Amino acid sequence: MADLPCCELPGDHPRTTQSFAGAIATLQLPSELTQQVKTFSRTAGVTLFMTLVTAFKILLYRYTGQKDIVIGTDIANRNQHEVENLIGFFVNQLVLRTDLSGTPTFRDLLRRVQQTTLAAYANQDLPFRSWYRHSSQSESSIKLRSFKLN
Repeated sequence: MADLPCCELPGDHPRTTQSFAGAIATLQLPSELTQQVKTFSRTAGVTLFMTLVTAFKILLYRYTGQKDIVIGTDIANRNQHEVENLIGFFVNQLVLRTDLSGTPTFRDLLRRVQQTTLAAYANQDLPFRSWYRHSSQSESSIKLRSFKLN
């Protein structure tokens, strides 16, 4: 993971300084479309999350032309019986990397995302902080590269 690509989105104007100011855009999908996507996911044997991640990665590819797409996501990290009744936020970050090279169909990419996501879930007990210590990069560099869309 030392060679994580940074997703370089085209901007509406050049950014000379880094800003953490942002905005929120809300989109409500028609309930019929939402149901169709849920049905598709169920039929394909994947979760709705995996279907939406696949669509998001295709969107990022269309905007950037990059075939190696990396995103970060949070996971609740409450899969141990000992912490189920504890109060607090036990979150961990997962890095989801997908190769979009070749000419894969949506279902092909969905399978790739499914495999990546399941592998990440299987290794979710490894804290992100422990993982980056074994990397040649700093934690902030990895977080920025894996979770930031430029």
